[in-house]
Amino acid sequence: MADSKINNIVLTTVANTKALLSKSEKRRYNTLILLTVVAGIVDVFGLASVIPLVGIMADPGLVVSNGPLSYLYGLFGFGSINQFIVFILVCVVLLFLAKNVLILFVQYYQSKFSYDVANNLTENQLLYYLNINELDKKDQNLNSSIVAHNIAVVPAIFSLKVLLNLITFFSEVVIIGLICTSIAIYNYQVFILVIVSISPIFILLYRSVRSKIQKIEKLTNKISPNVINDTLEAVRGVKDVILYQKIDFFSLKILKNQRRLNRMKVLTYTYGQSFPKIIELAAILGIVTLSLASMYLEDNALLLTTLSIYIVATYRIMPSSNKLMQGIIAMKSFSFVFDILQSDKKSFGESYDVDNKSIAFNDSIELEDIHFKYDDTSKWVLNGVSLNITKGGVIGIMGESGAGKTSLINILLRFNTESQGRIKVDGQPIDKENLHSWRKLIGYVQQNVFLIDGTVSQNIAFGIFESKIDTNRLDRAIEMAGLTETINNMENGINSMIGEHGTKLSGGQRQRIAIARALYKGAEILIFDEATNALDIETERGINESISHLNKEGVTVIVVSHRESALEICESIYKLKDGRFT
Repeated sequence: MADSKINNIVLTTVANTKALLSKSEKRRYNTLILLTVVAGIVDVFGLASVIPLVGIMADPGLVVSNGPLSYLYGLFGFGSINQFIVFILVCVVLLFLAKNVLILFVQYYQSKFSYDVANNLTENQLLYYLNINELDKKDQNLNSSIVAHNIAVVPAIFSLKVLLNLITFFSEVVIIGLICTSIAIYNYQVFILVIVSISPIFILLYRSVRSKIQKIEKLTNKISPNVINDTLEAVRGVKDVILYQKIDFFSLKILKNQRRLNRMKVLTYTYGQSFPKIIELAAILGIVTLSLASMYLEDNALLLTTLSIYIVATYRIMPSSNKLMQGIIAMKSFSFVFDILQSDKKSFGESYDVDNKSIAFNDSIELEDIHFKYDDTSKWVLNGVSLNITKGGVIGIMGESGAGKTSLINILLRFNTESQGRIKVDGQPIDKENLHSWRKLIGYVQQNVFLIDGTVSQNIAFGIFESKIDTNRLDRAIEMAGLTETINNMENGINSMIGEHGTKLSGGQRQRIAIARALYKGAEILIFDEATNALDIETERGINESISHLNKEGVTVIVVSHRESALEICESIYKLKDGRFT
């Protein structure tokens, strides 16, 4: 069954797989292959035990004439051949029981290992995509549905479709090799028949379907995120969909891709089901060949033994050949996962919430001659911005759209890194070592507040399990953000559900939730990025009063807006134009 292309696929898959696994996972991987091979060998011996049983049933005289059987018969002192046959039957049953228990254990271990690897890869993918400063260029503008697919689905595809199939491949190769070697020693004619009847079918099947299935799986991986994205867009924009009478448009768009997806699943399933049937047909042809040969043989006992060997061999080789076929095609079809799960992303397998070096803010934040552009060919978005922000101050940054306000804020938040210049806090430059400590100091309130579909308390104590929420800290954040009366009027208070994206809250209430979140975090610097632009003047005035109150508590405030009314509370206002302060 050897084929150079098959060998290349296997070797490439092995190399790529090992690059993705950690040291401990590689050890478990090697142990699992060994266990799988042992289980396979035990399985083969279990099936082989049927052959002498068939021989004894056909010719009980073998108990006396066969050396090993005669020795066992005398050793245990059986009173009759029938008692010995019953003993052999019991031994075969016990052997099969032990064999199946071992196989189930190995399958459990395989499954557990596979899902452990998937969990680790999912964590690595999550940390990679959340660390936006370190993203590869090709991943920076991916659709969120594709990112979600790459995080949640692709690791499972690798573990179930590639990793497990690779382990199975090695064990089945050993099993088939052991069976064929044993048959060749016992009866070379049966060995030749097995090879001739199954090998050509195996190679022809592989060559005929490998490219088709690979194309199907690549297309499936491409379409799946689109179906999710289109569905989410329809659900999120349900009011516009209904108002503009576009239900049919979105339905057709979603169902078109869903039908393509389902059609490909049908083809994949059909191909998978065809493999064992075709290999089974090849085995039947071998049995027919033996039966025709029997017309010229006079030794029926020999024929029965030969048929038994062939049937037992093909009974075990057929599923092994099927697993080999499916494994090789899976390695080929799902090879695209290695482009998504690049081995260099393993460096992101450490939490980004861990501080390496602390930074303190007691005096001032200095922006020194900040220049920034998005790539080497673009013009400067920020062109020599310098600013000194004193602790406890309230400053405003205004400018028209495209002036560079968002880029400046993203640099302060360290979502972008300045091309030239630097930012210092109390004279200490911000770098990778103190980045997490710096972000702990900052609360960020934007126009479109991110809210989870949970309770008020879950949204304020963001990313903290309910059992670990500090209620005193929560109450203080609520009071300082001016949310006390609002929450008291809710049916379940802080345990009230706010709906998906905060649909049960007004715009002003969402902003106050975001302020309370920053205060619960313990932020010393609050950045308001066009936070009140979508609010009416009265609500904006109420938010500004809350900001003024926070400033009196010692919080440093940076307000970014193009509306002058939003900047009324600021002590100093800096106007950005063409990437410079004017």
